[in-house]
Amino acid sequence: MSELKALNASLVQAAREAGAGDVEVLAESVIRRSFHDGAEGRGRGRPDRGISLHLRVRDSRGALGQVQVTDPGAAALAELARAAVARAAAADPDPLAGPPDRLDLGERGLGIMDVRLPTIEDADRAEVTQLNLEGANGVAPGIRGLRFAYVEEQRERAIHTTNGVIASEPSTRFLLEGRVHDERTGLALTDSVESRHFADVASVPLGVDLARRLLPYRQPLPPPEGDRALLFNPAAVAALLPALAPAFSAEAIEAGRSFLSGRLGQRIASPRLHLIDDPALPGALQTRAFDDRGVPPMAVPLLKEGVSGGVYLGSALARRRGLRPTGHARANGGLWVGNLVLRPGSRTRNMLLPDLGRHLAADEVLDVAGLDVAGPDVAGLDTVRGTVDLRLRLLVMDGPEVKGTAGVARLRCTLPELLGAVTDLCSDQERIRNVDVCTWITHGLRLSWD
Repeated sequence: MSELKALNASLVQAAREAGAGDVEVLAESVIRRSFHDGAEGRGRGRPDRGISLHLRVRDSRGALGQVQVTDPGAAALAELARAAVARAAAADPDPLAGPPDRLDLGERGLGIMDVRLPTIEDADRAEVTQLNLEGANGVAPGIRGLRFAYVEEQRERAIHTTNGVIASEPSTRFLLEGRVHDERTGLALTDSVESRHFADVASVPLGVDLARRLLPYRQPLPPPEGDRALLFNPAAVAALLPALAPAFSAEAIEAGRSFLSGRLGQRIASPRLHLIDDPALPGALQTRAFDDRGVPPMAVPLLKEGVSGGVYLGSALARRRGLRPTGHARANGGLWVGNLVLRPGSRTRNMLLPDLGRHLAADEVLDVAGLDVAGPDVAGLDTVRGTVDLRLRLLVMDGPEVKGTAGVARLRCTLPELLGAVTDLCSDQERIRNVDVCTWITHGLRLSWD
């Protein structure tokens, strides 16, 4: 039995002894290493390990009590259990708050643990940041890498519930983040690469890519006149889609806190858009065998040729509706978006872009953080009101060639207007963090240069 499984079993026992009926324990252990290199020097963070516990109990009345703690000692388990039971005693009964129905987790080769981990040495980790810094500094005079940081996590999640779900899952996560600055324009760009596998992070020339992205910004150009196409490069699309996903929460839709309330089954996007959330995609960043409530996740078709389709469903609402939860729950009740897969087009950028002539491309989306609260003058992607208020860093393009920059413009519209403006998709599918995306070609969106 692993250390986390033993810890969970002890906490379940302590909760039962304190008077709990139903018990759920989620434990998570993270071992983290970090290295950095940049203008302020080279260094490494101290390896650290942390353990967190989330305990949910229900008493004989069916009332729920929860506590969460970081780095607990063995002697604190009884105190933690008593605290959860006391919170349940102060709460009202909730017939829907019990552990989710037990579902078979199954043994699947998800590929979320890098088997190479024991052979990775500190010299390999330090080399990732060093080579990217050197790559950024060698692209053009005046362009310098400010900082590159490498973070490695070895994680284990374990769950134990009194209805028989006992499981653990090891995984790895690697992150490389870089920031590169152009002394001529004063512009700095930041980007990152994340993967379950070290080789994915170590092999991507992030420093060179960031430095080359800065070069077109040395040539300011007026935006093309007339109703011209607006491209969204894959990185821009990858920023948009995770912020859109909370709109598909069944709980938010039922409560009227999603622009999809009353619109399920209706067309809200271009018929070219087909989007699936698949938390079981082999080797992807948000792949998992179970969510924080012990539910094996299922694929959810969010958009089917532009029509709103499936929804994320938590265990309480699923129990009330007599359905199966989708397995996208965080321990704190939040939504755990999985791997978003956007179906690509069939033609390449080189085939599609020459027909566009002079046009604009969104190289980076700013202010994109998804918002689930409605209010006036909110910048971002608001999934409650269904509005978009974003700043886009724009490139001027002539066919497939980048000519310069049109600066930063603001896009204000509704989410259906943005999603409905997509007239074509390119075949340049790539994985960016937890999203598989391609280039969007849109028409009819209005930009303003404030």
